[in-house]
Amino acid sequence: MIKKKQKNSQKKMQPKIEERIHAEDYNNYVKHIQFDNVTISPLGRIDIEGFVNHEKEDYFVFTLDLNVEKATDYSFSNSLAKKMGNFDKESPAPLPSEQTSNNTQTKLSTPEERQAYLKSLKGLNLSDL
Repeated sequence: MIKKKQKNSQKKMQPKIEERIHAEDYNNYVKHIQFDNVTISPLGRIDIEGFVNHEKEDYFVFTLDLNVEKATDYSFSNSLAKKMGNFDKESPAPLPSEQTSNNTQTKLSTPEERQAYLKSLKGLNLSDL
């Protein structure tokens, strides 16, 4: 019974874990994610362990709460954190699934986009707001 619950938990949460790993991967290092071990504590906490790119030293651990269907905590090995470029980040990366299409923070990646945005702001009179 417990083995079945472990497998169901992993399958249910796997897409969310993969999304979080890729969101935290600022260097696009992660090409393959392998889930290795699932354990359930006596109090019902579920830990899912795994590694990336077939490198056992590049491991992660996610703690899940199935009541809210999300990872309540996660960590990466020092090796993996450095390769992903998130070892110095203070807050979690935003998840694509949680961003709205009406996001007020517009990503302006090219100089032309930035210049057009600044031009659109020049005529804005802030005292009228």
